[in-house]
Amino acid sequence: MRKVINLQMEFWKKDITNIEFDLQSRDEIPKLLMGLILGDIRAKPA
Repeated sequence: MRKVINLQMEFWKKDITNIEFDLQSRDEIPKLLMGLILGDIRAKPA
């Protein structure tokens, strides 16, 4: 029987504010995620 390999990264095990992004990347996804994190931080009540 084949072993199932979970290729999906488990994001919920790491706090989103602790993710480090490659700022030199030309991809748009890291910049989009940084914007979402900033919006999430600003939306939380103090």
